[in-house]
Amino acid sequence: MRRPMTASLLHDLVASSHAQGTTRLAVAVVIEDDQHILLVETNNTVDSFDYGWQPPTDLVLPGETLDNAVCRTAAAAGIQLDRITSYLGHHDLPVDRDLLRTFVFAATVQPGRAHRHIPNVGSQWATIDDLPDSLNHDLLGFIHLAPVETDNPDPLPAALRAHAAGLLAVEAAIELLIGHRTWLHRPDFVDHYIATGPDLTTSTPMAWVDWPAAIIALDTQGMACSSSEARMLRVAASLAAGLPLDLGDAITRLDTTNLTLVVQAVLHAGKH
Repeated sequence: MRRPMTASLLHDLVASSHAQGTTRLAVAVVIEDDQHILLVETNNTVDSFDYGWQPPTDLVLPGETLDNAVCRTAAAAGIQLDRITSYLGHHDLPVDRDLLRTFVFAATVQPGRAHRHIPNVGSQWATIDDLPDSLNHDLLGFIHLAPVETDNPDPLPAALRAHAAGLLAVEAAIELLIGHRTWLHRPDFVDHYIATGPDLTTSTPMAWVDWPAAIIALDTQGMACSSSEARMLRVAASLAAGLPLDLGDAITRLDTTNLTLVVQAVLHAGKH
């Protein structure tokens, strides 16, 4: 799940991995620039993926901090970062009877530079909607969790996150909707099934979903959508509000991208 960057977060990621016995660490950085994501050819120096393209990825060197590893990894691809914006999650891969844990971060490039022209021949800028078929699918879900930042970001995701904060299942449901990048861009859903208002003590903008009403609208054909969109909304509603769900039907016909988002949501909801 997308989380803001803090020094304590970076420390906790490494400390918790070491406590679990996982000491082989790597970083991947989803670099955003003008609606594009930087991808590089997989060279298999970090792991044994068979995919041709992935975000810049490299091992964390002994004694190196995660943020330094991210900047070094970006520099190796010919990119100077503006800032590391957030932590997206991690994935584990068995390598040589050991476990390699890759932490995935989102970052932006420094403005005012010619970022389309990069010295690494095995690199390309791709839009999120037009990613290469040979993309590393272990990282695909993280790319979709890292929407490109704009000068006027949509305040709705932040308001939904603020209301869900501390409730793991609701957080998971909200991140699922945000990562799915469909329902929160539909006026028929946002206008009718999301309520907003300030926190009574801090005045922080809040937003919350009327999950039962949204599912009733699905069941009565009050919202036209694809079968995949309906399944994703039902999974989110089941996580957030405990609404009944046929899990077999919900996940067996999802594509890899959506299935990855669902798995990440379930893992987040199950944290202790």
